[in-house]
Amino acid sequence: MNNNKTAKELLLNARGQLVGRYGQAILVTVVMIALTVLFSVFANYTYTGTLGTYLFRILITTIIDLLLGVLNFGMFRYFLNLVRGTKDLSPAELFHGVRNCTDKAICLEIVFAVASLITQIPTIYVLFFTTLNERETLVAAYLIRIFSLVVAFTVNMFFGMCFFVLSDKPELSVMEILAESNRLMKGRRLKYFILFLRVLPGMILGMFAFGIGVLWPMVLYYTALANFYLDAIGEEPYNPLLQQEPEEPTNSQLLT
Repeated sequence: MNNNKTAKELLLNARGQLVGRYGQAILVTVVMIALTVLFSVFANYTYTGTLGTYLFRILITTIIDLLLGVLNFGMFRYFLNLVRGTKDLSPAELFHGVRNCTDKAICLEIVFAVASLITQIPTIYVLFFTTLNERETLVAAYLIRIFSLVVAFTVNMFFGMCFFVLSDKPELSVMEILAESNRLMKGRRLKYFILFLRVLPGMILGMFAFGIGVLWPMVLYYTALANFYLDAIGEEPYNPLLQQEPEEPTNSQLLT
């Protein structure tokens, strides 16, 4: 039993676990993305070009993000059950947080919402307190985007396991869950980063297929993250491709 798998081995496990389950896993991901986009479009309608309406949009978006934390919990729980080989796994698992640990899921999402708010500071400055030409605006937009990704990924390198921990240990307090996530990430942050880099090219290529192609690497990444968590807690994941069929008894065994 190897409880210190490389990023490559985690992805190999994920591919095996998704055999015959890609369709359902993609459905869960699509529903999550669709709800996120739907709420985001609603929030964007509140912005009319002024600082006041932009701040109001940020407020609405933050509230939506917190509520979506409930679905984030359900999605992580779905992929955790998938890698454990749970029978009769249903897409309805996405809504597990609606009736279970709702308050804790929302509180955990606050950490990621705060990180998102931090990334809004340079955007507000560029939009309302500077005068830039078209080229400078484009460069600023790219830099802000990179800054946002760095902040989000940094937070995940500490607390990216929190929803898995909540699924396994719902009795823990929010602070205990965050502390446990941080503990699990210690010594594994480089592997976490490498795992992301291994999936990133597939996500980029998938964007050229009208965005639809990105679903497969996304599902693979979430499944690999669940394997990453099991590896961190020392639990061997289920992999149907590695399960050995029981050996047929030999003649000598039948006679004894």
